[in-house]
Amino acid sequence: LIWACLPRESCLSGGGAIVSAILVDVSLEVKNNSEMALYTILMVILLLLTFVYILNMKINMFSGNLLTPLRSLVDDMQAMSCLELVHIDEDMPADSSKPIQVAEELQHLQVAFKSMRSAIRSWSKYVP
Repeated sequence: LIWACLPRESCLSGGGAIVSAILVDVSLEVKNNSEMALYTILMVILLLLTFVYILNMKINMFSGNLLTPLRSLVDDMQAMSCLELVHIDEDMPADSSKPIQVAEELQHLQVAFKSMRSAIRSWSKYVP
């Protein structure tokens, strides 16, 4: 309920008699504002879930491309430091038809490690 003094504004402040009253229905506007607020909240939640999903995919991709080959290489280096040359080939991942995308530096490191491993194997044949 909104009180209004039309056509005179002085009746509200000057203590005069109220000439008229207006009843305005604002429920539709309140309902529309509430719906828009709800849509905004749902959109924010949807965007946050999308962000979390994409972040999870990127972290898994990072883990697969960098950390998994690096762990395999570290395991092989630890085995070689103990001269367990027999078990090194068991830990190496099998060459599959779909190559795993690995960082270029890790590929160079794996190639260098394989050549070092073959050199140590050939050296170990001649050393008792």
